[in-house]
Amino acid sequence: MKKELLNYINCPICQGSSFAIKEDENNDGVIKEGKIICLKCNNIYKISKGIIYLFEKISDIALKEKESHEQEIINDKKISNFQDDNWVLNYPHVAQMGIDDRSERTGKLISENTELSLKKFITKDNSVILEIGAGKCWVMSMLAKNNYCIGLDILTMMPIGLEAGEIYIKNKNIFFERVSADMIKLPFKDQIFDYVIISSSLHHSPDLDKTLSEVKRVLKSNGQFVLLNEPYQGLLGSQERARAEADFKSGLNEKRYTIKNWNKYFSSSGFKIKIFLPENLLSILKTKGWIFKKIALFLSFPLFFKIFVPPFKLIIFQLFDGYFNAVLQKEK
Repeated sequence: MKKELLNYINCPICQGSSFAIKEDENNDGVIKEGKIICLKCNNIYKISKGIIYLFEKISDIALKEKESHEQEIINDKKISNFQDDNWVLNYPHVAQMGIDDRSERTGKLISENTELSLKKFITKDNSVILEIGAGKCWVMSMLAKNNYCIGLDILTMMPIGLEAGEIYIKNKNIFFERVSADMIKLPFKDQIFDYVIISSSLHHSPDLDKTLSEVKRVLKSNGQFVLLNEPYQGLLGSQERARAEADFKSGLNEKRYTIKNWNKYFSSSGFKIKIFLPENLLSILKTKGWIFKKIALFLSFPLFFKIFVPPFKLIIFQLFDGYFNAVLQKEK
């Protein structure tokens, strides 16, 4: 953590914005160990491994999910494989040790959609960007070179949480802040971010209305909320939905919503909405069987894609499980 972060945060208990810092370890201006004290209510928030922990209490659902993820890593007999820097630096492009082929394929598709979407939606350099659900921080690592970035998550354990961010910072000569907090109570000042990004994580929220309200609060008046790789469910089931249902039973908050339900949440929160199919739709179709591969080949001609995909977008969203991107603008 750098002292500059104090310009953006507030106390999650009293909303005070003045803090004293006690540094136990400082490496070239980066506070690795220490604490900050709110000068309004005197609550103390620790800094450990460069991560600041800015919460009073994590919601029960989020805490249960955090514990489930961490227990899964502790129980994994191949945990030593995940400690390799190259695995983190190349995630999710390379073969993931100890992960099945389907998860690996999904990871690569999500990575491709993310890279294409960031180029399309994040159009201003020198922006102040918050990523909620930053996890391993691989999205932050793509944006931090030209922007001031803050990654937020409740997960901190290597290699699934914010501690993994240190590997990007060390190896890529970049810096971004890491904040451990709950997405239903963001510890930031009002109207402070140009962009808020969530990739594959909003459906984990213990309270969608609260999360969306908080995102709206911290966005600047002309700011944008960018959603990437967010799952939705159609009328037809899928192996991915069955897996999500199994994860939900194991303690992970893997909820699924229809596009209609997503739109209701977005509209009721006061956002203007534009929902998009994934930028790598053709790559996704090629993984779905020979019929879809033929469709992908047909749509690979730009004219055919432009003619046929937009009219069928609603049908795709209604029938098939999948992922969507969205850009949400605050209503004035």
